[in-house]
Amino acid sequence: MDTHPKAGGAGVLMFNPDGTYAPESRRGLPTPLTSFYKMSGLCSRFPNSRTLGRYYMGFLPWDEPAKIDIVSGAFCLLRRKALDQIGCLDEDFFMYGEDIDLSYRLLKGGFDNWYLPYPILHYKGESTQKTSFRYVHVFYQAMLIFFKKHYGHLSFCITLPIKAAVYVKAAAALVKMQSYRLRKSLGFTYKRHIDPCYLFVGNSQMIDNCMIVAKRKGLAAYFLFCESLNAEILTKHISNMEFKTPVCIVFDTDTFSYKQILETMSRISGAKVVLGTYSSKTRIVITPREIIK
Repeated sequence: MDTHPKAGGAGVLMFNPDGTYAPESRRGLPTPLTSFYKMSGLCSRFPNSRTLGRYYMGFLPWDEPAKIDIVSGAFCLLRRKALDQIGCLDEDFFMYGEDIDLSYRLLKGGFDNWYLPYPILHYKGESTQKTSFRYVHVFYQAMLIFFKKHYGHLSFCITLPIKAAVYVKAAAALVKMQSYRLRKSLGFTYKRHIDPCYLFVGNSQMIDNCMIVAKRKGLAAYFLFCESLNAEILTKHISNMEFKTPVCIVFDTDTFSYKQILETMSRISGAKVVLGTYSSKTRIVITPREIIK
């Protein structure tokens, strides 16, 4: 930010708990046409296209800094001078869309937004459950607020299809959610919860402490003592585990840096794996699903 005085905001490379890149780390401005490509499925069908895939800017390299349109509010650095000029978050947005609105105002104020390939782990989606009415209402309401605020001046012939698409998407999501709840209440559907198998990876102190935690909590667990990370060894170890369930690898953050952990997770293949952490300072295991003490 010091060497780029025109930079108003900067976001980072966000990893999902399964080691994949979070696409919202880089986003394009949701213009009517870009929004149409996103909502119609063309964006996901052609993610690397500069036109059809612009919503997530999939044509940009992940390992190089780049100018982007939208900085994610999940993790960002904002210039105070820029905020003094363009204003802070718009309180009309309760949740979702407020970072898009702020990023757009930064661009309109003459500032640049940047993506920087500094990795973080993002346990996203915990603020609302995507199967709830509240999520559907808040998410699509935010889309409408943004569209009316920044594109309400466009021709009715342009705005009507986008607004209609938002309402149709919201209605379809609600119908799908209510249908599932009805079928579940009638006994026509049942999704059995499967507890994950835990693989604890770290130094001897971590292994000893986590053995106690696993025994006390009744966890299906394996333990791997190591002081360096190797994705191939972990992948082979996971494939040899007898449990045919999702695997949560719990890394010792006192032995490994988050950079090492995230790089290793991004290279693990052939298994349904999510990332957990353990610190001897707190003696707490943190996973995408729960906190284990």
